[in-house]
Amino acid sequence: NADRFRREIQMAAQLHHPAIVPLLTAGSTADLLWYVMPLVEGESLRGLLRRQGTLPEEDAKELALQMGQALLAAHNKGIVHRDLKPENVMLVPDPVNPDDKRIKVLDFGIAKVATSLAPDPESPDFETQVGTTMGTPKYMAPEQYGGAAKVDGKADVFALGVMLYEMLAGIPPFPKTSLMAFAKPPRPLREVAPTVTPKLADYIHLMLSPKSE
Repeated sequence: NADRFRREIQMAAQLHHPAIVPLLTAGSTADLLWYVMPLVEGESLRGLLRRQGTLPEEDAKELALQMGQALLAAHNKGIVHRDLKPENVMLVPDPVNPDDKRIKVLDFGIAKVATSLAPDPESPDFETQVGTTMGTPKYMAPEQYGGAAKVDGKADVFALGVMLYEMLAGIPPFPKTSLMAFAKPPRPLREVAPTVTPKLADYIHLMLSPKSE
């Protein structure tokens, strides 16, 4: 398992993007497995939402665009975040225009690293991990709740849609965190936030659609 842990860290360390906080290295000390990431100082998106409640549409779109670019870079490397949420997004001053905020996505690949600590597929105990979910319930895609053996980039797109809805409406699209919560679509965004443009609302609801769509 320690070897698998290091391999997953090495894969995540291949990510080089301005909006992604990288994993630097990993190792073990006695029975403790560890990894190293740079320290990022700033405010989390969660902290901003707690202060403001909602964000103006243009601000939400800009932050989502930056997150989308980070996701694209990772997905092109075959790496899925699996736990995208406001707590994992830091806002730091732009080096050129300090009044503007740039995002830094934390913990890319950490959910996959965590799965490397599960039993090896060749071991008799491997079946105990089947159906295990990884992620934060409020932002998890339906297939993550279902314990899908393979989760792809669409799960990250779903989480980004949840975050966009929350940034604009001040509430999550699915108030209950269970697989049954996805049985019906979320409340139309423009009912909660009437000033949101129809085009953006349509995009967000598309992001929140079941994977098969």
